[in-house]
Amino acid sequence: MSQIHAKDRELVKIQSALELEKQLNRKVDINSSLRQVKVELDNLNELKLKILVSDVG
Repeated sequence: MSQIHAKDRELVKIQSALELEKQLNRKVDINSSLRQVKVELDNLNELKLKILVSDVG
């Protein structure tokens, strides 16, 4: 759970950096990082869901 919160905070931080950045080449790099963190967060959420479902069943 703490990993999910950490990734969520990282996502917010990267989104803020993307909004503040003016240079296109830096925006491209930041956006790439943003997509990567979103994928990692999705993977963590899927894992959490699988764990919750297996605990119920």
